Amino acid sequence: MEMDTLLTEEDLKSTLETLADEVLAVHPDLKDVVLVGIITNGFPLAERLAHILYHKSNKKVPIGKLDVSIYRDDIESLGQQFVTIRESDLPYDIHDKTIILV
Repeated sequence: MEMDTLLTEEDLKSTLETLADEVLAVHPDLKDVVLVGIITNGFPLAERLAHILYHKSNKKVPIGKLDVSIYRDDIESLGQQFVTIRESDLPYDIHDKTIILV
């Protein structure tokens, strides 16, 4: 099955830059912002977004991981051998925080 390219590397970089600008427009101090990346593909994007935010603001944004495997609606069709439950990792207190789910 041939896959179509949705975003080139340059498109993705531009999209993340725009997203970082939008986050900073709403939360300029990033004080209560936490990025949570959905395992597997969302987490690397959250890391990239955090890196861009750091370079734009000189402020580190906490990053966590969330595994949503058990909530997938296609588990039965994938078969058990394709579903791997990974450990979620939210190393920061997320109460009263703005969560950006990636």
